[in-house]
Amino acid sequence: MSVREFYYLGITLASLLGAFGLIALWRIISRKDQEAGRGIFFISLAISSWAIVGIYKLVNPEAFSILNTITNRVLSAFSNLCLLASLPYFTESFARLKDRSRIFRDANQWLLGLLVFFSALTVAFVLLDNMDKEGTYVNKYIIIVIDTFISILAMLLVGYSVFHSIKKYWTSSLSQSFAVVVFFLFLATQIAFPLIGFTLGKESAIVYYHITLSVFIVSLGLLVTVLMSYYSLVAYEIQLASASVNTSQTVNSELKFVPQGLVIGFDSAMNAYFMEITFQVSDQTTVRERIEFKKVLKPFCHWVVFSLAASKNVALEHTDMAIIKFRMMSLWNKDAKYKLVAEEILDSNNMTVSLKLPASCIDIVNKEQLYSRFVIRDTFKGFLSSFYPEINSKDLKQQINNSENVDLLVSKLFGLYN
Repeated sequence: MSVREFYYLGITLASLLGAFGLIALWRIISRKDQEAGRGIFFISLAISSWAIVGIYKLVNPEAFSILNTITNRVLSAFSNLCLLASLPYFTESFARLKDRSRIFRDANQWLLGLLVFFSALTVAFVLLDNMDKEGTYVNKYIIIVIDTFISILAMLLVGYSVFHSIKKYWTSSLSQSFAVVVFFLFLATQIAFPLIGFTLGKESAIVYYHITLSVFIVSLGLLVTVLMSYYSLVAYEIQLASASVNTSQTVNSELKFVPQGLVIGFDSAMNAYFMEITFQVSDQTTVRERIEFKKVLKPFCHWVVFSLAASKNVALEHTDMAIIKFRMMSLWNKDAKYKLVAEEILDSNNMTVSLKLPASCIDIVNKEQLYSRFVIRDTFKGFLSSFYPEINSKDLKQQINNSENVDLLVSKLFGLYN
């Protein structure tokens, strides 16, 4: 086996193992949380395409220029498309972008836009390669530069998303630094490959190319490890949720803390989103606790939905209700001194769930600010059938496919519709 074959075999095996592992996790996650499942599915497809590149390089078919260009560009475009298509499913990473960009709000529209863009780009690359004059490589250099830039951008965005998401599991600075180093090592190889071809002579290029390939294989293996670790933790959390595991209440075993009131909203003075719960203690005293967030977290969005539903005496249905309940409780219990148990604040009745607190004990502060965040409005999509039972399910589904209609329906719930 030649050195070249060894390197490409390593790339193929690392990619295949990572892709198969992520697909196995995708099957576990998608059964319980379809939104999270779509994200891992696209990433597993991207890694699978790297395996196809390795196999293609191993086979090394004798192909004329245009066919090689088509093959290389299609594989690269497919990989980048899949990476970028996964971004909307990192729900907390691009909240501000979703507020500002209409196309990024709808994952299906985002995917359609990517398909059109990369199809046009692939055609443009093939035409550019065909127009190269004999003996010149100007157009090929242009193709490589553009393709490399898009690949780096895609990896940066996915890297940011994964790092932003994995921080809640990997809390130590050492583990977070490890993830950053892995992503930047991988990115460095994507920059190094074209630079070696552009700037070095043949003999020097071979040496540095082999070194870069070695770093690429190592960083690829570590990158797959980071992704597997993150999605394994997501799958574990989902399994806990589906088993209805509740955090125990451990502040004082002799006292019982029963939720009596909830205030939720946005504090303009502190520039923070907050939740505040009043507890009735078994010794007849009351205590109040508050937690704050600088960013809009998905479980917080669900608290907003449940609070608004309680104020309108609406019970909610959702296919992923066990996971939603688990994450809502986890959000509060992570930082609060007085812990919550789902059964003490949520009332489950057959297929529906609602807050046990009466409407008079729930206050939603600064509704306009809450409504202005897309991630909050988008969370209501999964519950609109509960809020609008009078709308035919087929008609409601058509309205939900239009983000403007969703905004209108949610604005009515917030009392902002004139």
